[in-house]
Amino acid sequence: MSPERAFEILKKKLRERELDLLLVTKRENVRYLTGFTGTFGVVVATPVEVLFVTDPRYTLQASQQCSGWKVEELRGMRLSQWILERYPDVRRIGVEEWLQVGSLERMKEVLKGVQFVVVFGAVEGARAKKEPEEVERIEKALSIAEESFLEVLGILKPGISEKEIALELEFLMRRKGAEGVSFDIIVASGKRSALPHGVASDKLVEKGDIVVLDFGCLFDGYCSDVTRVVKVGRVTGEERRVWTIVYDAHMKAVEAIERGERDCRDIHMVAEGLIEEAGFGGYFGHGLGHGVGLEIHEKPSLSALSEDTLEEGNVFTIEPGIYIPDGFGIRLENMYHLDKSGIRCLNRTQLGIVEV
Repeated sequence: MSPERAFEILKKKLRERELDLLLVTKRENVRYLTGFTGTFGVVVATPVEVLFVTDPRYTLQASQQCSGWKVEELRGMRLSQWILERYPDVRRIGVEEWLQVGSLERMKEVLKGVQFVVVFGAVEGARAKKEPEEVERIEKALSIAEESFLEVLGILKPGISEKEIALELEFLMRRKGAEGVSFDIIVASGKRSALPHGVASDKLVEKGDIVVLDFGCLFDGYCSDVTRVVKVGRVTGEERRVWTIVYDAHMKAVEAIERGERDCRDIHMVAEGLIEEAGFGGYFGHGLGHGVGLEIHEKPSLSALSEDTLEEGNVFTIEPGIYIPDGFGIRLENMYHLDKSGIRCLNRTQLGIVEV
């Protein structure tokens, strides 16, 4: 992003909070604004300028990645000392909610008399509206994940451990071009499939198990997130019934968006209401979905507590589930993009239970 565009995003926060200075330190936000991928860099914005500050380890990298940006180097001093010398008259400095408490306290020791103001969502609102090139990276990350899932089905047999499946899935995604996984891969089989976040364990897959796989990878910094359900053997009538309820809840949420619903809480309640009517209201305890981009969870949030509204450019998941203790769980997750034409599914694989 150009410094001019970044300045447009940040100057609104400066004005709203009456700030002399705003520091953007969260790595994903720094990357979004500047293109910088290193581990230390700070975007500094004032009412009249925006610039990028890093240390000698990354000066050359920043000059290559941060096209058009003014790059300043911290040599032999901390950021707080640099601020004191460069901006001696500042009185109100905005910091992101993500700044560590210890870092803030160290800054206060140097910048005495300065009022620090926590600024929530300094960049996240802009990040929620994806540019076409961002959507392309997400689609590539999703394509890699789904292709790898189809290949890993070949080893998903009784006797293999959940950890082995997760390791093979990660290997396949990396071999196909992923930078890494978006999050710890979930492989939950048998009764463990009722754990919404059942990260892969040493448990061996058994004949008759339902296996829930929730996985994703990174491509050029952007995440994918998808959940698929596998049955080791033939699907039972009860499993099919629960799957159908979850599928209907998923599609009802999609249909609500297609009709023009944009309130994220109301969209969640459409799916939750259907699950409750089917008699499983106590078995769906998480949000319906979330935005995906440089982070695996970002705006907008589709949940019962959400105050967000879907907007053109959003990329998000829809992932209702039913989790029956000491029984099994079903979660069906796809990724969607909302553009000027409406909602578009980004997935290539289907939501049906795969029998192996």
